[in-house]
Amino acid sequence: ESIDKNTLRTIKIKTGILKRYFYLTFRVKKDYQSYEKEAGMLKEKLEQMQAAEEDPSQIAHQQDLFAETDNCYQTARLGSSRRLTTLTGARKQFSNFKGENEETPNIKETEEWKAAELMVAEAKEFLDKL
Repeated sequence: ESIDKNTLRTIKIKTGILKRYFYLTFRVKKDYQSYEKEAGMLKEKLEQMQAAEEDPSQIAHQQDLFAETDNCYQTARLGSSRRLTTLTGARKQFSNFKGENEETPNIKETEEWKAAELMVAEAKEFLDKL
């Protein structure tokens, strides 16, 4: 029995959307972690400088660096949260679509279905680690 071409097309589109959200979320998460680490190091250095009563102009410069990095960190944190919500929603929506079409004869043997299975598993693993 032939599989509806629209169903296969929809699987491809939804897999592409999920893949795009996955990689965008992954990239934003990496930025977030990088800024988090940098902000922590700058804050520690600032506290050490203040405790050692170093030159006020150097402390002010370090405060500016920390404030700028912290601002980037907060922005990345918000972006990461938004992307995560979008990815979670896309994965749920796609899983529902797969569930509705699971009983279609021979669909699980198609390349589109196999690619979709891999993408859903990869997104689920990523989300479970967060």
